Amino acid sequence: EKDSQKQKKLFGLILKLGEPALERVRSLLWDSTKPASLQVLALQALGKAGEEKDRDLIQKFLRHSQAQLRAEAITSLVRISGKESLGLFEHLYQDPDPLVKKRLVAVLSGYSQELESARARLWEIAFSPEEEAEVRAFALRAIAQNPPQDESERRELEEKLFIQLFPKLGLKDKFRKGIFHREEDFSLKEAGLELLGKIGDKSTLEKISRLKFSDSRLSQVQDQVLSQLRLRLGE
Repeated sequence: EKDSQKQKKLFGLILKLGEPALERVRSLLWDSTKPASLQVLALQALGKAGEEKDRDLIQKFLRHSQAQLRAEAITSLVRISGKESLGLFEHLYQDPDPLVKKRLVAVLSGYSQELESARARLWEIAFSPEEEAEVRAFALRAIAQNPPQDESERRELEEKLFIQLFPKLGLKDKFRKGIFHREEDFSLKEAGLELLGKIGDKSTLEKISRLKFSDSRLSQVQDQVLSQLRLRLGE
């Protein structure tokens, strides 16, 4: 927390000093010998300054070898150009590092209500078997922050969740002993259950109550979601 406060003061000072200070910040990014921790701060400072002329410099870091710098470049470009920057990130959807993928998810979540393309991409990540479980769980939680308001979309999302995460209403789970107890499976199914609790109706309540889990932690999540859903539905 102290480091965060110091960082805010530093950014405030840079912005107050104006262009001369920003030029020093840019020089940190041009110099490849500078440590990544310093370049992360430089990217954050330029993002907060919000000057369009820094786009090209920052954009180079989308292909940096270090994931932390790729992720920070995403945030900085969004701060400068908003939704206009989304097209710059296309190659990063194949990025192997979860940090970068989660940063993309966070950005997509911010525009998911406004842009159908962002919402579609967010759903794609959440339900892609090729994605790592922690990234998919993060995407499901992002969807839960801005759940669909359209009834057809809500039903489509619910169907996807049951088909991919809880096949045959969970009856297969007890036959997946070796795989099912992996931590990533728990995180993914937990996020799925919590999302169902946010978007579900009475029929969803009945389906969730029929789920069978061999993992006691998921049974606890199931009980919590059922309670929240009953409360929301006024039962």
